[in-house]
Amino acid sequence: MAVPNLFVRCVRFQLFLSATFLLMAALAFAQEPNGALAGTVRDATGALVRGAKISVAGIGSGLNKITTSDSEGEFRVEALSPGEYEITVQAPSFAVAHSVARIAVGSVASVAVTVRPEAAPQSVQVKAGTESVTSQSVETTSSIEQTVIGAKDLASLPLASRSFANIAYLSPMTEPVEPSDPTKARITAVAFGGSSGLNVDLSVDGGDNNDDYIGGFLQSYSPDAIQEFVVRTAQYDADTSRTNGGSVIISTRRGTNNWRGGAERAQPPR
Repeated sequence: MAVPNLFVRCVRFQLFLSATFLLMAALAFAQEPNGALAGTVRDATGALVRGAKISVAGIGSGLNKITTSDSEGEFRVEALSPGEYEITVQAPSFAVAHSVARIAVGSVASVAVTVRPEAAPQSVQVKAGTESVTSQSVETTSSIEQTVIGAKDLASLPLASRSFANIAYLSPMTEPVEPSDPTKARITAVAFGGSSGLNVDLSVDGGDNNDDYIGGFLQSYSPDAIQEFVVRTAQYDADTSRTNGGSVIISTRRGTNNWRGGAERAQPPR
């Protein structure tokens, strides 16, 4: 009866050895080809930085993993396929830091990232001075000879009878003339180069403002309604037509979200 028991034990031992060899073979063929990345985050003084956000992105691949540094300023990212990775570190009050590491097959790459204090935000405000008819620069991108009269001129220079045409006389080669229509004030007529003032092309916001019967302005505009206007005297563009004298192009004010008015508060009597 002892022989059969010994036989059974031998069979069981052989089965155990076979299973062991198969398991070892399986483990040998299941080696992990991926690597890992371990590192620390420090500031410029060498102090460890915790809570930093670390982004590991594969260069040339779409792999991207995110982690944070622990209380010791350390971090670790697992299961990274071999290749180069860009490391981006973001921490509060620190500027963004970048580093590059290469992960080899089945290895752990170590990297030390230093973050520096974030620079204080700076802004520079450049105030461009409002051009005036008395101090405007020469137009160098166009051959048109013109003078721009802006809101600053309309508000600061005195205007007889509140007619914007008076200020147009500050443009070279212009002068006031009597209109052919006696119902129109003299100050609404502008002559160019000694002409009659009837051969002037006038427009408001791109619309025609010519008096087709006697020439000159069809309608006068209050200086408070005008943003700016330009007086062209020579070398006109194609948009200036029907004139051998000059042209006046008016742009009216546009509405904004800020309420503004032109009235001034009256001074109390002394």
